[in-house]
Amino acid sequence: ATGTYAFTVEAANEHGTAAKSLSVTVAQRPSVVTASLADALAGREYAATLEATGFPAVTWSLAEGATLPAGLSLDAHTGALTGTPTQAGTYNFGVVALNGVGQAQRELSLTVNQAPSITTGSLATATKGEPYGAGLDASGYPAPSWSVVAGELPAGLSISGNTLVGTPETVGDYAFTLQADNGVAPAATREYSLSVYGTPVIVTNDLAGATVGEDYSATLASDVHGACTWALATGNRLPAGLSLDPATGTVSGTPHQAGAFAFTVTAANSAGEAAADLSLIVSKAPEVTTVSLPDATIGEAYRGQLAASAYPADVRWTVSAGALPAGIADIRDIYDQVVLDEIDE
Repeated sequence: ATGTYAFTVEAANEHGTAAKSLSVTVAQRPSVVTASLADALAGREYAATLEATGFPAVTWSLAEGATLPAGLSLDAHTGALTGTPTQAGTYNFGVVALNGVGQAQRELSLTVNQAPSITTGSLATATKGEPYGAGLDASGYPAPSWSVVAGELPAGLSISGNTLVGTPETVGDYAFTLQADNGVAPAATREYSLSVYGTPVIVTNDLAGATVGEDYSATLASDVHGACTWALATGNRLPAGLSLDPATGTVSGTPHQAGAFAFTVTAANSAGEAAADLSLIVSKAPEVTTVSLPDATIGEAYRGQLAASAYPADVRWTVSAGALPAGIADIRDIYDQVVLDEIDE
């Protein structure tokens, strides 16, 4: 067995005896017993003690070029590996046990784990029928795996590795909770929302008529999930005095000019754009522009012309007050004029 043995030896002859106290040390070369180390956790205190056989007692050091995880240190006398590791990962290093008789070296591995922390803040919107991909990011060691723990993903989407992928099949707003777990407690969860949009479809086919000088308002409609942005197609204009609200699709204002106006509107969102051809009739109440009529002579044929400004132009003329001269039969329904019949005596 190893150790230091003390004893006394005596030499004797016929002349006498002599004694001497002596010792013998039975040494042993070092041998590292520790074969593995318990895992550590980043940010938490760690302690493990290396063990070795050998006599005299060994001192410890790191093999040439070896380094410990940041935050840990090795006690040369006790073999205690202590500290608070700051960075997750798997670290390989060699340790040396030395006692003056010899030395032993052992390669060890220490895993510093870290609980997951989700870093993805939000998800980009998706479009129905188009491929979608959104990366899911989380810190932690080992790398965490992802799962849905509450709610449902849009139909057509799934989690592959650390990516949300697929082709969404239905429009809508979806809420769900994702979890990142790597076996190091606690697992991390975060609530997400994802909107799936479809290309707008304009459902307004016609517009109510407007009148010059009167306030007008009509709202365009689209079959779409969520909001869309309205605009006039390039080169198109509304009747003077009217404007289109890009957020609400409302055509409003006070038109200044009568007529039939054709134009194209567009509705767009992140999924695409739709266009529709529309028309708007701006009417104008009649305004009689004839200032006076020529005089008539009894017994002579008479013709006078009445004129009015209006849209549409097919105004209907009537006598609303007073009376026509005797012999004038009627006011005919014609465009912007009236013919007075011949006067009879």
